[in-house]
Amino acid sequence: MPNTRHVTPIIRKEFARFAIPAVIGMVVSSLYNIVDGIFVGQGVGELGLGAINIVYPFIMLEIAITMLIAIGGANQFSKNRGRGDKAKANNIFLQSMVLLVTIGLILKFLY
Repeated sequence: MPNTRHVTPIIRKEFARFAIPAVIGMVVSSLYNIVDGIFVGQGVGELGLGAINIVYPFIMLEIAITMLIAIGGANQFSKNRGRGDKAKANNIFLQSMVLLVTIGLILKFLY
């Protein structure tokens, strides 16, 4: 069993390197939603806030589907790239991009 005392500081540093930008991104996104609500509430009023609250779950659904495809594709891409199978990795990347663009176009014309 390897000595984990030498590995732990490296893992903590890597975790912080990826976690801090993610947290900052979520804070900025939340602030955007708050400020948007303030401006819509002041400019349009109750009906505008009601419309935002009705549409917001659909926006979150779009974001969830996009993240599902993008993160899943990135994991498969990285796994195959690490194994040295560049052709399969590039194929997965292309399929993920085509699927994202297709879903984006469908949602554009659906709404």
